[in-house]
Amino acid sequence: KTFREFQALGAVLLNRFGSTFPQLPPVALFAHFDDAFLTERSAALAIFLEELLELEPLPRVKVLRDFLGIRQALPLEKPQSSICDSSVCVAGAGQVVAGSHRLPVGV
Repeated sequence: KTFREFQALGAVLLNRFGSTFPQLPPVALFAHFDDAFLTERSAALAIFLEELLELEPLPRVKVLRDFLGIRQALPLEKPQSSICDSSVCVAGAGQVVAGSHRLPVGV
């Protein structure tokens, strides 16, 4: 993803999360193509995504699902039969359940 795509995502999600929203790394005034800058920027964006997913581990916002490449909406039904450990369950038919949402394995 480009930095502009991260900025667009941030602009949309800032309203949803308010002051708890993680900060993006600062904007570079000039395009940087050296390896050190790109490595540092990549690491900072990875931290941004990790912090964002801590706020919403199962992305419900369509723009975030699209950004992450998750094409399937989260179902709202609870698992019929499952094996649970804390808040994460393993349901039948290759699904992982976190809270009340099922996600097919490999999504």
